[in-house]
Amino acid sequence: MKENSGQFKKGHIPWTQGIKGIIPWNKSKKGVQIAWNKGMKLNDEQKKKLNLKGLELGHQLNEKHFNWKGDKASYRALHIWVERRLGKPMCCDNCGTTEGRRFHWANKDGKYRRIITDWVRLCPKYHGEYDSKRRHIC
Repeated sequence: MKENSGQFKKGHIPWTQGIKGIIPWNKSKKGVQIAWNKGMKLNDEQKKKLNLKGLELGHQLNEKHFNWKGDKASYRALHIWVERRLGKPMCCDNCGTTEGRRFHWANKDGKYRRIITDWVRLCPKYHGEYDSKRRHIC
């Protein structure tokens, strides 16, 4: 430590003098802290109760929400909307396979409107074919 560096006055003794090393407060604490929600799972009744509680507090859903965009919503927002209504697709409507890992919701007419009957579930192979045929027709 330099005495003439301007940081300390002449004759100043730092409080850490004589201490070989400062031990941090969290030394050897790694892995001891547990998340408050670890292992908590909600059953269907609890989820329903939480949803109803949100509605009681004045949370608006769908068309009543202040930021509702209707048919002007983004591509991803529409797919999320369809997935909430119809669930995750588990089979292909075209080939009938259920063995694939991924299935998509495909829009039938390509206008991406909020009409539930305008969506079909397809495996990635047939989804690509379906979209390419539709693009060539338009």
